[in-house]
Amino acid sequence: MADCAHPHSDLDMLPGLRAGDPAVYELLYRRYYTSLIDFAESLTHDTASAEELVADVFAWIYEHRGDITPTTSIRSYLFGAVRHRALNSRRAHDRETSRYERMQAWEDNAVLPAKSPSPDTQLLEQERARWLRHAVVRVLETLPNRT
Repeated sequence: MADCAHPHSDLDMLPGLRAGDPAVYELLYRRYYTSLIDFAESLTHDTASAEELVADVFAWIYEHRGDITPTTSIRSYLFGAVRHRALNSRRAHDRETSRYERMQAWEDNAVLPAKSPSPDTQLLEQERARWLRHAVVRVLETLPNRT
């Protein structure tokens, strides 16, 4: 394809794209890059993420050029690929955020083991338990017998 400025239809360019013709690839890139960036940015609300998504899609298209099968146009195929990539990126981000939030909640609610009580505290606790047992026995002894 010698003249990249010539406006070929998408489907006319498909054989050249599948064959790896760099001029066809460049024409598609020049034709759709800006509108794909705008579309991706409307999905991600972030210019850098949008640019990365579009670059990933064009790289994927080139790597899989022999396998792509647009049914209506390369344009709709590209926009669909950007949309899917944006949704997958969002899902991955949400999973990572959810995982982080679960870990943070676990850390916030984790009960750390208490320090071992000192020997004095242990002695006081034992004495208190002994006193409580004796108090319960005295109260029980005051109750009438069951009949």
